[in-house]
Amino acid sequence: MAQVEIRPLEQRDAARIAELYNRYGFGPGAYGYPLTVADIARGLIEKGTILFLVAVHENDRIVATMSFNVVSGQKAVSPGVIWGGGFFIHPEFRLAAQIPAQLFTTALRYLVDAGYYRIDTEILPTNSSIIALYKRVGFHRTTLSQVDGDDYLEMVNYVPYLAYYFKMALKLTSWDAHGLDQGWKKLISALTARSQGIDSKHWHGGEVVQYRLTMGSAQINCLIDVHIEKMTSIDSNIFLFECYPLGDRRTGCPGEEIKFFYRYTNTSNTNYRLSITRKQAGEPEQQVLAGIVLKPTGQWQQELSFSLPDECGRLVIENNLYLEEILPDRTNHFHFPVSLWVEVKEKSKE
Repeated sequence: MAQVEIRPLEQRDAARIAELYNRYGFGPGAYGYPLTVADIARGLIEKGTILFLVAVHENDRIVATMSFNVVSGQKAVSPGVIWGGGFFIHPEFRLAAQIPAQLFTTALRYLVDAGYYRIDTEILPTNSSIIALYKRVGFHRTTLSQVDGDDYLEMVNYVPYLAYYFKMALKLTSWDAHGLDQGWKKLISALTARSQGIDSKHWHGGEVVQYRLTMGSAQINCLIDVHIEKMTSIDSNIFLFECYPLGDRRTGCPGEEIKFFYRYTNTSNTNYRLSITRKQAGEPEQQVLAGIVLKPTGQWQQELSFSLPDECGRLVIENNLYLEEILPDRTNHFHFPVSLWVEVKEKSKE
């Protein structure tokens, strides 16, 4: 197993990075424009690089890089989003699965603490090996992923959002608590890593990307809705919590009633007390369920009707699960929000 040290870029690294990229045809060197030390330095400025990591092997040999920038080509990012690029691994080390995980985990702490929730990247859609590398650290192609005028395909990664989500939900005080750091090493099945198709799927009338991760003893399957960029379902060996429009109905007229289905299942071997609320913009939090205790394998589910507001547009509803783990010597408190959406449209005049 290759042992590497992950550290930020230092000024003395520029020459070795340029030589590494040129030797293996990464970047403009592949088209007859070899990089120089000055090119590396200028690129950091032009791209607005906020973080550049290198993986260093024996004798201070750089064998991998990863960078995060505010600009990619002609495109800038929106608030909370960062471009991931410069993801290169020396051919001799590409079978060392821990290197992408180490690079990404190191970057993740910085990105989340700096307020980033999503990473975007651009790749050539014909480059299956690079697609596999990016998928190993959680990038997805969705129906919103377009090939631009330079023939590059955009992919998105919500791991920073997930890291922050679980840090808040589990009330973790450090990044290495409860296996949070280690949870990103098994993000995607090797069977799908080299697929060039759409990675997202339809879920109750919406589009979601799926993340499977391990945190401590917890095996967690998360669905994130790509249109509202929020958690929409959690299924684990501790609990399942989800809510969605009945009949997969995502549109309605102002004042019309629409039904939602809520389900919670205790899949652990511990008793849990749960309360559920719902909240939408401009309204106070409303109680859906007040403090019931479910034993292992216990389930609560219910259909609830709500009137759509008069204002047209996308209505996002946050459903908050307040969970108490009841142990013999203590009670642990957690908060897991999942969100859903519907479109409110004026009735057709035809």
